Amino acid sequence: MTTSQPIASLLRKFAVALGTVAAQIAFGQTSGGYVGQSSSSATSHAGSEPVPASAELLAIAFPKAVKGARDGVILVDRNDIHFAPAPSTNGLTDLQELTPLAVVPGDSTHVMLIAERIDADPAGQAQVTHSGPAAIDAYTFSRHNGHYTLDRWKIGFTNAGFSGFVNRTDVSDLTPSARAVSLIFGTCYNGYCGTWVSVLGLARNNVTVWADSLPLSADNLGAVKGCADQHEHALLLSPGCVSVVGTFEFGRGPAGTKPTDLVMRFKRDMHGYNKPSEKKKKASGSYVNSEAVYRVLDGTYKLVRGSNPVPQF
Repeated sequence: MTTSQPIASLLRKFAVALGTVAAQIAFGQTSGGYVGQSSSSATSHAGSEPVPASAELLAIAFPKAVKGARDGVILVDRNDIHFAPAPSTNGLTDLQELTPLAVVPGDSTHVMLIAERIDADPAGQAQVTHSGPAAIDAYTFSRHNGHYTLDRWKIGFTNAGFSGFVNRTDVSDLTPSARAVSLIFGTCYNGYCGTWVSVLGLARNNVTVWADSLPLSADNLGAVKGCADQHEHALLLSPGCVSVVGTFEFGRGPAGTKPTDLVMRFKRDMHGYNKPSEKKKKASGSYVNSEAVYRVLDGTYKLVRGSNPVPQF
């Protein structure tokens, strides 16, 4: 039996859950991030040279852009040379809204801007459905005589988020020459909530999609009758009730873990017990610590150890 909840209530529930997940996520050297509906300022890392602000880089790439409805956001004509031949995300509007997600230094003379892009109307309002993701772009700039110029761009090389937005962006230093940009996003629908993470690998001034929407957390506590009350009161969950919360970090795991490995850890609160001895554990369910290690093989993350217990709703 299922019950429906207003989407606003579910999204508030998701925001709390995502904040809890984000608070638990540990990164090696993280510059911070943003939890909410799209970043208002870019995430960046300090290096030996000053890193330009995202607004400065956007002005270089799009000198004819106008200010958007939110701080740090710009509106660009979708026929701009940098978007050709890529179409808009739904092809129905003449404007693209760009939000900076991260400014990441490369070598001594290059810096990369990661941005999310969606369709917008002339008033700067997003034109996207609840399930619609943002297009993710990368713009690479080089410095000559103290000035930056746009060298190349990679448009819509992946998608991420819901309602056109990524909820949190973080940058992690992995090796002296490699960094990772983590895009965390999620949503709730008809009582089901989930979060996912995409990981972009940056090395030698290039960007690669290491992971596309790996499941991080999920629950159906608002979809199945009684699940939310049981969970709130620390009762053993009934059959069909599921809650899985994951965290992740890079390069910190079992023996043999590489600096670029993605290590996920999960706590499951599910019905029943796997072993008789687990009956002595907390009464709110079967808490089973599990781990999944992903390694870059042939350019993408492949599971090399453990398992990911997050159910697909």
